Amino acid sequence: MAKYLVVAKDKVPTPLRDGEYVINAPDFAEEIALAQDRSNSRRKLTTASYLRSIANMVFISYDSNLDALRDLHPHLYQGREFNSPQELSAIVLEMLKNDCPTIFTSYLDKKIKQRPSQTKLIYYTGNSEDAMPFLSNGIDNIDPKDVDSFLGLKTKKSVG
Repeated sequence: MAKYLVVAKDKVPTPLRDGEYVINAPDFAEEIALAQDRSNSRRKLTTASYLRSIANMVFISYDSNLDALRDLHPHLYQGREFNSPQELSAIVLEMLKNDCPTIFTSYLDKKIKQRPSQTKLIYYTGNSEDAMPFLSNGIDNIDPKDVDSFLGLKTKKSVG
């Protein structure tokens, strides 16, 4: 039975040991990169169609029941300036949190189901409030001090 642990991104052990896997908090960087490749815009301002295009790629990847035309309000976010993919990601995350919060559950659900089959411990770099998909997939939380004994790297002390 796999377990999960919520950690800060800089606290994930490197290199990972056997049976460990990392799921990062969603930033949808891959979908944003795809949308940037398809966009002819050289301006660093968001437009409704550009944001809708990014959201559509996110929806195709993680939840095909959502529709960028009827479930989003990208006009509320148009005209915002961004200078890096991280800044654009923050705008996209804000839009999705406000208009389609279920996409984050779908994202985690898909990442959990696509983990390697021999995974014992999943490090999640997001918020513990967003970790419900772990529980719905039968993955319990683990205390950080129990990680080594859970992975079989340290013998558990028995009382008695």
